[in-house]
Amino acid sequence: MKDKKILHILAIFIIVILIAIFYYFQSFFLLQRAHIYNYFGKVDRALNAVEMSLEQDSSNVGAYMLRGRIYYDHGFIEEALSPLEQARVVADGSDKEEIKYLKGLILKELERYKEAKTYLEPLAEDGCHRAIINLARVYKQEGAYKDAEKNYLQVVDSNETTYFDSKVKEDRISVYAQAELGQLYQKLERFEEALGIYQNLQEDAPEVFIYFIGYAVTLRNLGRYEEALEILEEARKKYPARGKIEMEQAASLTQQGRWNEAADILSGLAPIRLDFIKEDEEYREIFKEIKEEAGEIHKDWDYSNLD
Repeated sequence: MKDKKILHILAIFIIVILIAIFYYFQSFFLLQRAHIYNYFGKVDRALNAVEMSLEQDSSNVGAYMLRGRIYYDHGFIEEALSPLEQARVVADGSDKEEIKYLKGLILKELERYKEAKTYLEPLAEDGCHRAIINLARVYKQEGAYKDAEKNYLQVVDSNETTYFDSKVKEDRISVYAQAELGQLYQKLERFEEALGIYQNLQEDAPEVFIYFIGYAVTLRNLGRYEEALEILEEARKKYPARGKIEMEQAASLTQQGRWNEAADILSGLAPIRLDFIKEDEEYREIFKEIKEEAGEIHKDWDYSNLD
């Protein structure tokens, strides 16, 4: 009788364990499905898979973090904060650092720089290179260029191989730091220093978009227009019809008085590809010059918003 009771208790215990394992793996596979949906841009399906996972386990920190990441990845920046706060409430020590980083990242995107620094600075002090480079971006936006340069150099000197983005495995964080440091030097009109950086990146950064643009802008500002055009032609093969590449090509051509060639390059683009020039004073002025010298660039374009 006693043996039967022990077997009965043992059977119940095993069943409970099996149920727990079932729910764990069900939740796990739901989150993997959410990751896949997010990767392919299926936001509603990704969020639905996360919700189903949380129904299985309402204390699943990873599910809350993934929900925040999905919102962030697809431009719903403000909405990303709430799930990260929910994650912080239920998280143990192992997840808190990642939550702090993500909150700092989101606050940076929302231009709430003071708040962003409260999350990023402690992580940077602990040597988190993702935090260091994002802190450099904050400093740059605030005009604290020396602090930005110091942070970029810290990442560059580390030659850190942590991947920035799970979708782009070849993009090392140190490569991005160098490319962005080059952009900072451009802003400060330290073009020779920027050129040195981009020349060093020729082997390491063939798949980083900002490398091509930064290199070409630097060469153009140094009067090396043909070299800039060669770099941009290489970039167009990798990133066709991006807009920024073509606009920079047009900028180098206009410096040589080749107005019609500049107009021809831009006329092949859909108007939406050049929306960014509304916010860029230099490109806006170049665009106006091309229109004045070469005539109408595209019959469907509304030029009034460039005045």
